[in-house]
Formats: sequence, structure tokens, C-alpha cells
Amino acid sequence: MTDYVSIITPMYNAETTIIKTIESVVAQTYPKWELIIINDLSTDRSVEKVLLYLGKDDRVKLLHMPKNSGVAATRNFGIQNSKGRYMAFLDSDDWWMPEKLELQVKFIRAEKAGLVYSSYCRVDGHTGENKYVSVPEKLTYSQLLKGNQIACLTVMVDREETGNFQMEKIRHEDYAAWLSLARNGIVMRGLNKPLAFYRVMGNSLSGNKLKSAIWTWNIYRNHEKLSVFQSIKCFIHYILQGIQKQ
Repeated sequence: MTDYVSIITPMYNAETTIIKTIESVVAQTYPKWELIIINDLSTDRSVEKVLLYLGKDDRVKLLHMPKNSGVAATRNFGIQNSKGRYMAFLDSDDWWMPEKLELQVKFIRAEKAGLVYSSYCRVDGHTGENKYVSVPEKLTYSQLLKGNQIACLTVMVDREETGNFQMEKIRHEDYAAWLSLARNGIVMRGLNKPLAFYRVMGNSLSGNKLKSAIWTWNIYRNHEKLSVFQSIKCFIHYILQGIQKQ
């Protein structure tokens, strides 16, 4: 469908947060969407929570992974079972502003972009404190190499522009995907309006800065095949960017 948005939500043990995530999608001012929640074999009451919505809104769908496979494989399974021209990503502990989809559909068409992103708020999962994160109006491959400035939950992708879209089964799979698109000349544009809330927990994957640094280095050397010198140069930019965000 030419104006349909498929929203991909991997879910693993998210019983305390998934309802807020779903409700932020149901509240969207743009009505033409499908929310594909992919259960990665949760062991808590996550599925039970989602089932409450399946009878209320047929745009909410629930799929199950055959085995616990991690976020990249789970997102890809959702992508393979989606039907929209546009794709958006929302993890099971994050949520959106009501106008997120409506503004981005208009924006991606106006900019003739293959990928658009927006600013957002980082929310401390313990204190509830918000921190605004701004974004540049455009990004190129060389700019992206200096650090990932695209938060996955703010992204909208136009598959008519990007073609087949999948995420590789590596750490920082979203960053690797954006780099691959940018390297292939896909136009990326940023909307500097906070449209999403990104929950950060101290025990989350993204909360572990050492692991994140190792994964970023791996992307430079093994995914992008940069030389040691190029990787060090990019890694310095990555470190400086992280300091600025603190």
C-alpha cells in the first residue's frame, strides 16, 4: 500500500512497558499503519498484555519467533511480514508523540528522502528525567561514520527508495543499516522536532558504554572495512560525540 506505515516492534520480557508502547501507536493522528509486535519468546506476561489489544484494533498484530533470536533477527522477521511502503521502528520500552507518523510521512515525501529521523527525548528509566537530543538536518556517509546520530525509534524508511531492507545480525545492527544505506547514496533528512521517547535503563544494552564502544569499533573494522587509521579517526569522533551528549 503506497501510503501505509508498517511499525516493527521486537518484544522480549516487556510486560511493564509494552502497553505504553502500544498506546502511543494507537494514539497516532496518522491512521494508516500496522503495528507488528514480534515476541522473541518472552518468559513473562508480555504476550498476555498484547492480547488485550488484538481484539480492540485489528491494526495491532502479534507474531512469534520460533526460538529466541535477538533483536536483529526479530526485526527482520517483522519486516518480512510487513506490507507498508514505509517502515518505522519502535522498541517495546519506548513510545512516540501522537503526531510522529503524520509529520514524518509528510516530511519524507517533501524531502524525497529514503530515510528520515527526528530529535527525541532520552528518559531515565529510574528517575523519569528527560533529556532532549537534537539532530542534524541531513547526514551523509562520512558524517555517519563519526558516530550514530540516528535513533532507531525515530526512523522512517521508504522502501520504494531503499529497496529490500534488512538488518544484519551484529551488535549495533541499526547503525550498520544506516551506514549501508548512506554508503549506497540514500538521502537522509532530519526533522528537529522531538517525536519520540527513548527509555534508558542502567542495565540495558545501550546503557553499557564499554560494550557500545567495542561494537562501534567492530562496525568500523569489520562491517565498513575501514583501515586501522580510518577507524581510529572515526572512533575519536565517536568518543567526542558521546562526551557532548552527556
